[in-house]
Amino acid sequence: MEIKEVAHQKPETPASTGNREPIHWTKSTCPYCGIGCALEVGVKNGKVVKVHGMKGHPINNGKICHLAETFPHVFDASGRLTRHMIRYDGGLVPVTLKEAIMHIATELRRIIESHGPNAVAFHGGAANPVYDDFSKQPELNFSAVSVSKTAPDR
Repeated sequence: MEIKEVAHQKPETPASTGNREPIHWTKSTCPYCGIGCALEVGVKNGKVVKVHGMKGHPINNGKICHLAETFPHVFDASGRLTRHMIRYDGGLVPVTLKEAIMHIATELRRIIESHGPNAVAFHGGAANPVYDDFSKQPELNFSAVSVSKTAPDR
């Protein structure tokens, strides 16, 4: 089965768009906590310009917290990394995704060997549901972490 993302246009007012250039809306999931609030993300000229909750969604019914509202600013933050990097000799060096993952795995193994399995834990949000995959890797021997989840007022 093939799954395709379907974008849709929402009516916009001149005040909300800043000009007549339409905003392209796409569906997404908020990555900030483990709840998984549904978002509609507005993109204009290749930049995220608006974010709001998806009305009718069973998780958040259109409501979002302040963190999700800040998404447009996150994507334009100065100093934001936009590619895979590893710090060598005090500076950041571009690397491939495979090199970054291997570097992380090597460092995690080193920490576990030096300090034991309780020295490493994993925390992920709704957009990072890989804890189960990592926790099933016996060579990494991750400790389980309990994370409380909170939802915006409904």
